[in-house]
Amino acid sequence: MRPVPRTFEALPADGSVIVCPDGDELRRLIEDNVRRRAGRPVVLAGREWVRSTDAMVVITGHQPEFFHPGIWIKSVVAAEVAARFGGRAEFLLVDSDSAEGVELSWPVQSESGLTLGRAALPAARGQPLEAIERRSQAEWQEWFRAVPDSILADDESPLPDFVRAFLNGGPDAGYVDRWKAGMSAVDDRVGVPSLRARPVSRLGDAGESDAWWWFVAHCLLESERCAATYNAALRAYRRRYGIQGERHPMPDLAVGGGRCELPFWGLLGGAVRSRLAIATRAEDGLELWAGDARVGEVSKSELRRTPLAGVRSLSGDCTLRARALALTAFTRMTRCDVFIHGLGGAAYDEIADDWMRTFFGVEPPGIVMATATLRLELPVRSVGAWRPDAARRTLRDRRYNPQRLPLVSANAAELLAERSAAIHESEHLRQFLPTDRAARRAAFDRIRAANLALQRHLDPAITVLDERQIERVEAHNRVAERRDWFVALHRVERLRRLVDNALALLAG
Repeated sequence: MRPVPRTFEALPADGSVIVCPDGDELRRLIEDNVRRRAGRPVVLAGREWVRSTDAMVVITGHQPEFFHPGIWIKSVVAAEVAARFGGRAEFLLVDSDSAEGVELSWPVQSESGLTLGRAALPAARGQPLEAIERRSQAEWQEWFRAVPDSILADDESPLPDFVRAFLNGGPDAGYVDRWKAGMSAVDDRVGVPSLRARPVSRLGDAGESDAWWWFVAHCLLESERCAATYNAALRAYRRRYGIQGERHPMPDLAVGGGRCELPFWGLLGGAVRSRLAIATRAEDGLELWAGDARVGEVSKSELRRTPLAGVRSLSGDCTLRARALALTAFTRMTRCDVFIHGLGGAAYDEIADDWMRTFFGVEPPGIVMATATLRLELPVRSVGAWRPDAARRTLRDRRYNPQRLPLVSANAAELLAERSAAIHESEHLRQFLPTDRAARRAAFDRIRAANLALQRHLDPAITVLDERQIERVEAHNRVAERRDWFVALHRVERLRRLVDNALALLAG
């Protein structure tokens, strides 16, 4: 199947939805993925992985944060695709990602215009979302008090439903469980299926499959080739799109000093994430490091023989979590037939595609990309008769090219002629007497004087344009035109229309 085009951007139109591929092409992608899975099992740590179910599985996912409708719509699409093709849909809850920078924001009206209100999650630096310490209902109530009552009590939006469910999560509920309850309440209010959430932190738990342990063991046993193919896929992506450096869209895995970095995070003490590296000891030994801390060791033969016990022996008190590319590669190879990405994930998974081919020997299954644009119903301001960008051009023309603007006086004709003559003289001097600086300066002063004189003949609405006024309107509009407001801030009626737009695309 053709890859999702990297040139896709979120559509600017309010209420717009993208699903790619859709219609008959989506059906062909699913059939091709299912056929490929049945025809060639994935080999991990020397073992063939065969899924225990024949049912078609659709997975999407994201971090448990206050995400916008363009991310939320992925779950709507996943549920509909599963229903149409007789499968089931799941939500991969990336609770292993950093909690730093996660916040709930809302619009605030001030004298100068709209500004942002913010409430950041109470998390320590470097702490993953799964490790945010438990807080009581009263403590979370206090956190939500930062949000204005007019927004919290807006029954036309599902935000009150989210907050009630979040607060009623029970005394032992952590942030992630409260968030899940809140998002289920949002889905119920809008009238869409709420997908079963599978936290990344629970991969490999009792009752889960062995595939996770085989996947980790595979990367550990062949750490040098793992890093080499991973970095080669990154370099190929950067060449393809002209990206400079070695840190974008994500850093290379570090190799050197007797250690080889792995595409996993390590949680020491269950709190702070560290980069993991493997070191080979003697002929058969492996040693795991989390940052500068030595974690544990195991023999390669033990790791091959019993991956689960071997990984646990090696990692000791350090919990392993897959980083972004490793997580989607594992999920796409072992857990689903269709993975639904957003815009960014769909682009970066070209890297995972190359890595799956070169390291795991797997032809990657096709993905689906879904996103949407929905804005809050906030007023967009203008600067007089102009939008801010047009006002800026007008302001620049007022200073340097007043002849381009409407002149309201017939007496301006003489000044226009004087300006043209001065420009002609300046061009002549530049071409034939470039070293006569005094003459060139005099010609420049004539042009500037003509421009200043012409400004007195402009429409009064232009003469009162002010840089600070434009800046205030631009700041207001940046808030008003955002597309990344939390989905629960939008009116239920508009969310339902967005769902209808997505379902219409899937129907073809």
